[in-house]
Amino acid sequence: MTKHHREMFNAIDRLMGKVPGRLSYVTVVGGTAFSTLSGSSMGSTALMGSLLVPEMERRGYKKHMSIGPILGTGGLAIIIPPSALAVLLGTLAQVDIAKLLIAGIIPGLILASFYVLTIFIHTKLDPDAAPAYEVAAISLLGKLKLITT
Repeated sequence: MTKHHREMFNAIDRLMGKVPGRLSYVTVVGGTAFSTLSGSSMGSTALMGSLLVPEMERRGYKKHMSIGPILGTGGLAIIIPPSALAVLLGTLAQVDIAKLLIAGIIPGLILASFYVLTIFIHTKLDPDAAPAYEVAAISLLGKLKLITT
């Protein structure tokens, strides 16, 4: 991982404060956003895995809390447009591609929400799955500065 990636994760840590499992949440949000850009399940999973798994392991996350959200959000690329698989299947089935792609938005976002809920419940039941570590407190003004830089 490059110095810039580590700085990005440290900035996210400071922004989120002491939320348990915060990098798992970042994985779900980032994976969902990347799925809307790429439309490729393999591409999304490879990108998120190469960036986030080493950092999560370094911070003491258990495997299921680091790899699970990545695999889950990788599957969202199949559902959320522009899904390459949906276009292929729609073409083969001779179904209106636009309607098929639009039909995947709400289920994909609901699935992402369930991933977030699962992370929340899991961190409550097993706090060691995503261990807490100290993060310097930051004011609201400081958070705004981090976002704009």
